[in-house]
Amino acid sequence: AYSGIEGFLGNLEQLYDQADTDRQEWEIFLEAWHDLFGDRAVTVAEVTERITPGSNGGDLFDQSDEEKSKALKEALPGQLVGKLEKSVGGFKHALGNALSKKAGERFPNGLHVERAGADGHKKTVKWMVVQNNAGTSPHGKPIDITDETCDLRGHAGTSPLPSRVRKK
Repeated sequence: AYSGIEGFLGNLEQLYDQADTDRQEWEIFLEAWHDLFGDRAVTVAEVTERITPGSNGGDLFDQSDEEKSKALKEALPGQLVGKLEKSVGGFKHALGNALSKKAGERFPNGLHVERAGADGHKKTVKWMVVQNNAGTSPHGKPIDITDETCDLRGHAGTSPLPSRVRKK
C-alpha cells in the first residue's frame, strides 16, 4: 500500500509493459514508413493509399514499391489495425490523431515524426519521418562536441558535465 491506499500503483509494471510494446510497434512502423517514403512529406491519404491501393480511386503503384507498401501495412501499430479493418475513413482519422501525438517523439532507432506543413490545395496536413543520426541535432544540424564553444548544459543548467568542452 502506498500512502495507505491499497492497490495504488499495483498495475505499474503492466503499464510499463504496454508502453514498451506501443513504442516498439511505432518504431517498426516508422522504419517501414521511412523505407517507403524516405524523408518525403506525405498526407495521411497518401499513406492510406499505399496501404490499401485503390481506396482513394488512385492508381496502383509500381511493382518495386509494392513490397514496401505491404511491409508498411504489416507494420501498423495494433491500435491502428482495428481501425483499418472497420473503415478507411476511421483509419485515416485515427492515423492523423496518432501522428499528432507522436510528433517530435524520438525513437531508439533515431526516427521521429514531424509535421511537415500543409497541402494548401487539399487543406490537409503533411507528415514526414526523419532519421536523426547520432551526432546531429533534432533539426539535422551536425553537433561538434570538440568545439570549445559547445555548451553542454541543458536549458536549466543542471548538467553534471562541465559547461564548456575544451579542445585537447
